[in-house]
Amino acid sequence: MANPGPVSALREPSGRLGLEYERIVSQQDGRIGYRITEVIPAGPASRGPMPLAPGDIVTAIGLRPFEENETLLERLSGQVDQEVIVTFDRPGEEGYTEYRTMLRTVGLSELARLKYDAFREESRRLVEELSDGRLGYLHIQAMNQTSLEGFQGDLYAAAADKDGLIIDVRNNGGGNTTDRILTSIMAGEHAYTIPAGADRDETGHYPQDRLDAPRYTLPINMLANEKSYSNAEILAHAFTTLGRGTLVGQQTYGGVISTNSHTLIDGATVRRPFRGWYMPDGTDMEHNGARPDLLVEQTPQDEVAERDRQLEAAVADLLERIDGEQ
Repeated sequence: MANPGPVSALREPSGRLGLEYERIVSQQDGRIGYRITEVIPAGPASRGPMPLAPGDIVTAIGLRPFEENETLLERLSGQVDQEVIVTFDRPGEEGYTEYRTMLRTVGLSELARLKYDAFREESRRLVEELSDGRLGYLHIQAMNQTSLEGFQGDLYAAAADKDGLIIDVRNNGGGNTTDRILTSIMAGEHAYTIPAGADRDETGHYPQDRLDAPRYTLPINMLANEKSYSNAEILAHAFTTLGRGTLVGQQTYGGVISTNSHTLIDGATVRRPFRGWYMPDGTDMEHNGARPDLLVEQTPQDEVAERDRQLEAAVADLLERIDGEQ
């Protein structure tokens, strides 16, 4: 049950600069600073005439140094979508040089979008690199209409001239679009067409205006993890039940049940379960997450090292299968 309550007039969300950082204290003068460890692509700090970079130390916001116990977010409180002057020290051959730049902050939701876009692009780049350009990559963020349209719109582009495809549903919170995604990846080829006068060796074409959804019939592997929930788990279960490819990663959460929402007179909402989900053999999906064919753990050490073992394993398995079928 959740009651939103009134929004406080004193609420002041903090602006974000698109940075990951660590707090440091100068050994010389005791000044507090924030050393940049990562700059989020396309974020505020990456733009402008003087982009910030890892190793730079933010020493002041709005020309005011940080106080003893003050955090960077505290200093940016109430400054979403605002221009702020950022003072930073940049290391060089002869020590640090102080610079100032003007950045426009973003809110938390925009920062989350930027981080997601960076994750998706880095995963796509990694698949391209690991497969020597032979495989495509798609991540489905949620099982909702927006993500479905993104999946359908990107499917042909991601898979163009590729031997196979990696579909990633890790960290997917669920929704209701499993069957519509399956429409695109489960329909087999039953015919092809050749236009009059065309090369008769150009097979494999089918009229796109006859399809209810874009269709992909080449080999696929799917990635799921313990943060794949609800309808994303139904998709992972279906992928293995129907034998479409190899499911790689960690067992999904095991939270699959239909609920509906009711609004109470005080504005609170309560969700009530009304339907269970079961596999063809009678297994209840609730408390029984989809178990990958290929179990691969992603450890905190991997995260620190920016290594994606699950993606590596999915690519290697799919390439092996493709090469074995040729």
